[in-house]
Amino acid sequence: MGSGCGCIGLSILKEFPNSILVNVDTCKQAISQANSNAKNLGVCNKVKSINSNWFHNDWIKKIQRDL
Repeated sequence: MGSGCGCIGLSILKEFPNSILVNVDTCKQAISQANSNAKNLGVCNKVKSINSNWFHNDWIKKIQRDL
């Protein structure tokens, strides 16, 4: 339940160019890789990556704060 390296989300983003993508993952390395992949695909201006844990009660607050 995380973005991982972003392959799925970034692929969908490329198919729907008027969209944005919010990546959420607990692993900082995964977030870093997803950001690198977004840059390589030329869509980094349409991607927001957030390091958060879905299993913490305050995860949605962190996402709202970081957006």
